[in-house]
Amino acid sequence: MAAQRRPRGYRYGSWRGGRDPLAPPFDARAAVDAIGADVMGGSNVRSAVERLLRRGMSGREGLDALRERLRTSACGAAAARQPFGHARPGTRRA
Repeated sequence: MAAQRRPRGYRYGSWRGGRDPLAPPFDARAAVDAIGADVMGGSNVRSAVERLLRRGMSGREGLDALRERLRTSACGAAAARQPFGHARPGTRRA
């Protein structure tokens, strides 16, 4: 019997690399305090968590900063190319 081929796509498994998002110096107490301060200020928990994710906290950038970094990176890559995929003189294609 021939070996079955797995379809290409996503494979799920245990974490095998990269930075652990919950590794120190992540401070769960500071995150809960920030969310609590927003809730005590009149926000609901969902909005407070969303705001924390967007802003980031204590040395960790939030989603807004990540979005801006991606935008500027994409703009720079697009500016290096002319329409129809022709590179500008003096630039290299990736």
